[in-house]
Amino acid sequence: MAIMVPAGEGSGLALLRRGESLIAVLDRALGFDLGMLRGHPVFGGMEATVTPDATILRLPAAAPARFQARREGTGWAIEATRDPPAEAPGLRAVPDPGPPPRLALQGAADPGGIVAIADPETGEPIIVATLRAPGPGVATGRRLPEIDLLPTMMGAAVLARSDRVALRALPDRIVVEAAGGALALGAAAGQEPPPRSAALTRLLDLPVAPVPGLLERLRVQLLAVNEAPPLSRGALRRDAAETLLALGMPQEAQAMAGLALREDPRARDDARLILAQGAAALLAGRPAEARGIADPRLPPGDEVDLWRALLSAAQGEPAAAALVAGAPLLLAYPEALRDRLLPVALEAMATGGEAASAARLVTEAVGVPGLDLARALVAEAEGRDAEALAAFDAIGRGADRRQRGIALRRAAELRLARGEIDAAGAARALEQSLFAWRGGAQEVALRRRIAALRIAAGQGQAAFAMVEEATRYFPEDADALRPDLRAAFAAALQTAPPAAATMMFDAHPDLLPEGAAGEAAVLLLADRLAALDLSARAAALLDQAAARATPEARAAIG
Repeated sequence: MAIMVPAGEGSGLALLRRGESLIAVLDRALGFDLGMLRGHPVFGGMEATVTPDATILRLPAAAPARFQARREGTGWAIEATRDPPAEAPGLRAVPDPGPPPRLALQGAADPGGIVAIADPETGEPIIVATLRAPGPGVATGRRLPEIDLLPTMMGAAVLARSDRVALRALPDRIVVEAAGGALALGAAAGQEPPPRSAALTRLLDLPVAPVPGLLERLRVQLLAVNEAPPLSRGALRRDAAETLLALGMPQEAQAMAGLALREDPRARDDARLILAQGAAALLAGRPAEARGIADPRLPPGDEVDLWRALLSAAQGEPAAAALVAGAPLLLAYPEALRDRLLPVALEAMATGGEAASAARLVTEAVGVPGLDLARALVAEAEGRDAEALAAFDAIGRGADRRQRGIALRRAAELRLARGEIDAAGAARALEQSLFAWRGGAQEVALRRRIAALRIAAGQGQAAFAMVEEATRYFPEDADALRPDLRAAFAAALQTAPPAAATMMFDAHPDLLPEGAAGEAAVLLLADRLAALDLSARAAALLDQAAARATPEARAAIG
């Protein structure tokens, strides 16, 4: 079902979607009445805005509804349909060397006029390039420092984030340029994100721009927040939170998102705001407050899945397989976010059975700092042990505390597996890494591993000291550490000097393991005391053990 628009010969048309609306832009000011469409089942809600040089038609219609157009005489027939678009080449964005450097959209055979409209979602300017004949649109949007190249059904449209931006129609292409100099095209040559990252679905609006540009964007956003009524600041604060994330300021972004959620009741269902709040909390080192990432109200998509995988990795849960799909998106993130998240994601992939995918991303991440540990982990996973050990040792001498701690631990475990050190040597090496990066579930797991190695090396007393210290430092994990504490206690009774072992038993009789392990430890300690002519002390020890032993064990002790 279509409507006829008598735009005249040579008129240009562009078609696009913004939010829940389909928009048709004509490069002519037309004086027609939409009253005849009132009550129409498809076009009844259409609105028209006429400017001195353009006509903008806006039709509320949820996706996947789309516009398509054809020429009929000197006018345009515009049809609303839900049919998928026919496979056809679209406008292709390529760098144009200029001078000055700019962006060219190739594939527009007959460009029409250029029209500026206001974005119905944000109020920011959108510059639209129309076509005089039915033609291609932009299949996939692209985000650059100064513009967003928007997806369109026909023609081209850019959301301008800078006052310098302009569109110009040339006979064979449409050019996006900046007045007074080169258009900022994002990453330097050779550092562009991989093409597949452009195909991943996104929810957050994380602008890629130099720091001065981001700070200016933030200044304008904060002014808008201050000028808006309190109950309508939610979307404005959300935008400011995303800019703060792009600047690498997660604490400030979390605070800004929290204010939006408290002030504006309508913002509590804003998926972008919910995800921005959770992402900021995760980046700020507060995974317990990153509940928004797992919120069921978030729409399914690649970016949402990526952040959920990053949260799982931060909580020590398996996440490598989930990261493989979304990690290329990190290469298209603002530099401050990319440099912080990409190393963590690649390390999780390399140690989680996805070393091949991690290796490919490492190769594509040209110029990204902090990937030495990821490269070393890939080398280890691929069996290049000597190369991995050399890299671990170099990182262990570096200044990055997180990577230094991981490298020291991986080097110790790899040398133990190769037989270059024994359990005691591995325990000593791992103890050194305790001081490189402290806190959280990782330190608890490391202390348990050191204790196990100490037990294997016959150093039960040192193992008990390690686990007992962990229960004091991490009281919330005391119950989970109880089995390790009992095992280390039994080993200490068997390996510590008899006098020290007896004092330990007197101080912690409740830690004696139940069953055969506890019986064996007590009997061995009693034998050692008897060998030192301390028979009375051995008998008292056995009496204490028998008093708390099971009936079956009591006979053996007797």
